[in-house]
Amino acid sequence: MNKGNTKFIILLSVVIVIFSLYNSSQDVKLSESSNTIQLLEKRLEKVRIEIKDLKENTDVYETYQNLTDLSSYESFKFEQFREDYDIEVLAELKSISILKMYIYANLIEDYETQFQLFTTNEEYVLMTKEEFLANSQSGTPSEMDIFEDVYELKISLSESNEEHAYISWKSKNGYIDEKAGAFIYGFALQKDDNIWKVSFNPMN
Repeated sequence: MNKGNTKFIILLSVVIVIFSLYNSSQDVKLSESSNTIQLLEKRLEKVRIEIKDLKENTDVYETYQNLTDLSSYESFKFEQFREDYDIEVLAELKSISILKMYIYANLIEDYETQFQLFTTNEEYVLMTKEEFLANSQSGTPSEMDIFEDVYELKISLSESNEEHAYISWKSKNGYIDEKAGAFIYGFALQKDDNIWKVSFNPMN
């Protein structure tokens, strides 16, 4: 074998070794990448579970200090709703949010919006808009106090179909009987096409 062939074989061997090492390195990198992805997926799933648990706990233990105060999202929805009273704007809002919007509308003397939050189910409609507007008036400061400093707020749904809700609460500003204790206030709502609306005479 001449020197030229020997050099060629040596060079070829070196190339093969380098190529093998490169492939081996790539396999290791792919393996490490796969392990990293699996680890990230496990962590992501853990975060999803924690978020789900947090949401469930919030739904159960959520409290509202003042029913006269709208959250940023509720305020956005309120303004959006009173633009043209599109009922779909209220879709997916909880009954407590509709209660707060109703109280807030009274507070700012927007009786038109307040009426639009009532149920339109003919079986439960008790008055026309004209009758309601003619008799509407803003609650006095003392009357609105019962919607502030709220505690022991509970939301009860009808057992049959969950189409009716009754929200009860106590207020630090409300009536307190020496024997019976703090007075329990209540507010009734019902669903129109799966959207929460206020029942007529909701606090009677």
